[in-house]
Amino acid sequence: MLSAAASRGGSTGEAVVESSDCRITVQFPPAVDVRRALESIAETHSGVDLVPRR
Repeated sequence: MLSAAASRGGSTGEAVVESSDCRITVQFPPAVDVRRALESIAETHSGVDLVPRR
């Protein structure tokens, strides 16, 4: 998933692993259409819950 985000202009902020869960913060530059990037990542990575934050 990290490479998918990076290929769309994202950079990894924080990654936290607890039990069988992993929470990763990804930041996108202002020029990136974040909605389209997240939709694309969700399509290629089933089982991923994407939670947008501003």
